[in-house]
Amino acid sequence: MPGRTILNAAQLVRSLSPLDQFVYLFALTMLIQALHMVEYVAQVIQKFVLTRLDETSYAPSPRVPAIAYCQGTLLRNDIEARDASLLDYFTDRATIAIPARFGSGPVAGKMRGHIVAATR
Repeated sequence: MPGRTILNAAQLVRSLSPLDQFVYLFALTMLIQALHMVEYVAQVIQKFVLTRLDETSYAPSPRVPAIAYCQGTLLRNDIEARDASLLDYFTDRATIAIPARFGSGPVAGKMRGHIVAATR
C-alpha cells in the first residue's frame, strides 16, 4: 500500500515501550498456549455436545433470590472484598429492591443453564 509502512512482528515489538513489549509477549504466549490446548482437545475429544436448558425459577418470597444473588454468586466476593460486614446489609437492600421492581409476593424469573458433555 502506498504511503504505509508495514512492520513485521520483531519490528513491532522493538517499537513498543518495555511495558508494552511485556504485555504483547505475554498475550502472545497465552494465545500460543490456548492454541496448543485446542489442538490437544481436538485430538482427545471425539464427541462434544452442548445442551442449553431454559427454565423458570420460583421463590416463595423476595428474600430467597436476594440471598441467592448476594450470598450465592460471585457478587458475594465483591461485597466481602469491600467490607465483609456489609454482606447482610446488601442482602437486606436486595430484599427491599426486588419487590419494589417486580412486585411483592412469590418471585419467578428465567434461568439458563448449559450442560457440556464430551467423550473420548
